[in-house]
Amino acid sequence: MVQVLWFLLTSTLTISLLVPPPAVAAEGSNPSNAAPPAAMQGPEPGCLRKCGEVDVPYPFGIGDDACCSWRGKFSLTCNDTFDPPRLYTGTIQVFSISLEAGEVRVVSPVSYLCYNSPRTLGLEVHSSLNVSGTPFLLSRTRNVFTAIGCSMVAWLDAGSSGNDLSYFTGCISYCAGFHEAGADGEPCTGLGCCQTSIPGNLSNIAVKATVNRSNPVDNPAWESCRCGYAFVSEKDWYNFSREDLTGVGKNSFISRFGMGLETNVPLVLDWAIRNGGSCPPPEDSGGSAKPSALACVSDHSFCVNATQGPGYLSTFSSAILACFAWMELRKRDKRKHFDKNGGEVLKGVGITIFTEGQVKEITNGYKNMVGKGAYGEVYKGTIGGAQPLQVAVKRPVAKRPEIGKDEFVKEITFQFRITHANVVRLVGCCLETDVPILVFEFVPNGSLYDVLHGTNRTRMLSLPERLGIAVGSAEALSYMHSHAEHHVHGDVKSANILLDNNLMPKVSDFGSSKLLRMGMYSRSVVADISYLDPVYMKTGRFTEKSDVYSFGVVLLELITRKTAKYDGDKSLPIEFAKPWKRDDDGNKRGMYDSDILSAAGALSKVYMECLDMIGKLAVQCHGGCGGETHHGRGAGGAEAS
Repeated sequence: MVQVLWFLLTSTLTISLLVPPPAVAAEGSNPSNAAPPAAMQGPEPGCLRKCGEVDVPYPFGIGDDACCSWRGKFSLTCNDTFDPPRLYTGTIQVFSISLEAGEVRVVSPVSYLCYNSPRTLGLEVHSSLNVSGTPFLLSRTRNVFTAIGCSMVAWLDAGSSGNDLSYFTGCISYCAGFHEAGADGEPCTGLGCCQTSIPGNLSNIAVKATVNRSNPVDNPAWESCRCGYAFVSEKDWYNFSREDLTGVGKNSFISRFGMGLETNVPLVLDWAIRNGGSCPPPEDSGGSAKPSALACVSDHSFCVNATQGPGYLSTFSSAILACFAWMELRKRDKRKHFDKNGGEVLKGVGITIFTEGQVKEITNGYKNMVGKGAYGEVYKGTIGGAQPLQVAVKRPVAKRPEIGKDEFVKEITFQFRITHANVVRLVGCCLETDVPILVFEFVPNGSLYDVLHGTNRTRMLSLPERLGIAVGSAEALSYMHSHAEHHVHGDVKSANILLDNNLMPKVSDFGSSKLLRMGMYSRSVVADISYLDPVYMKTGRFTEKSDVYSFGVVLLELITRKTAKYDGDKSLPIEFAKPWKRDDDGNKRGMYDSDILSAAGALSKVYMECLDMIGKLAVQCHGGCGGETHHGRGAGGAEAS
């Protein structure tokens, strides 16, 4: 081993001394005196490299002079009316810039609500941030969405371009009283504050919040919570404090961190030289030619002056040594993850356990992504053999909530042993990663959401087909509630109901249930707000009736073909229930999908009666017309059957 290291180190010195510096010579000139290409020259002398307390390294530059930043695309502004001066990109304040990490820390605006009395809303601000058209994107791994408050509902609309807000997520924070909130410094698990991850490739976000879904003017948590907040921030930056719920005092959230755009809440942006990289073609080439300069630095390399004579210093040996160390660490990490995830126990259950390498082979290097959401990414793959099996590989990108090894083993075992025809079958798992990768049977026709609202929307669904989907989904939930050790699903929605080639429904994604037992208090539920039972928000109790409520929303999607997106005091259940409360047949039937009745022909009367029955069942799932539709449930809550 000593001889190998000596050889590598000696090779480095040899390469350093022998590799000549490439140069670009002007026609007819001496190559040894050629200057580097203009595209790679650094900032001109006299460019400011610091604003207040923030260093501004190249390719960033201060001011409108294009010579101070890379091609003028990384120009920043230094506002010296503040003491000390503040650095800005557009209207967004910059805290720090890291060349090594490729990150910029900036101010994150905060949405907030503060009440003057139980029925008087004093302050309300909904914030947004847009870096579209810039070199920046929100970091997927370094940020988290956070909401603070009691009876607090917060959601994030986001997208990858200026007007795109197609991504939607959120979380709910509940506490029955000030002293029932989580203790100071506890993780945000739903008691006083909640957090959820965000995906990558976002450049545009809008944060909204409310403390009461039925009437945003009232604050039912007034005694314990005067203010609520929501924001996207750097991971591990926020530490919960009960005083943040009060809204007053020197230690309140506003006093410590500010509000609106005037905050010191940090958010991490990734930056890169995009659309051609750091080696652009010559400006007179029309963008089609390759870079002519051998000295052009790529995104993944750097040049330094040699310590002896002309040449570039090679980092070959250090890279090799780092590679050996990395391989050993990866091996240990895989074993640690395998043990932490209960690998030895799951072996005895009979579950197929794949290595990380096998999963890569199954997915052909994760090349065919078929879905993406808050949980992570889904890839289509094939398990080879005499009879190849198509599978869907779920690869989480966010760390799961910390649960015990025994509990996780029970959850995986539960999913593996489900044999119902209307439930997606778990084929196996990979335990060598921090968050296990799950391998499910592949369901070829996409989700019910896609068929109703997405890329497959042009497909006509007859009433019998919709009834079959509803009945099959209800049977899957009933099986879970009655026969599978009383589990609840926790995230019932049309996107989690998959359809095979015969439109047979298969309920998927049991990741949110986390072995929630009926009647058990849940401190953290990751689910779609548009489908989430409002009783959970009021009581913190997540039960089988919560699944029934969500199933009722799916029924409404089936008969109306309208999306269930929640927007403040508006939602599909609210709008559908209004004519039912008035017993207004004309208006309630006006919400039915016209495609159903246009295909009914002579059966139009029968179809209408059937739609009325399904609509009535959906309303019962939400508590009945006399209850608190979408704001609570009366005594007549329906069971999926």
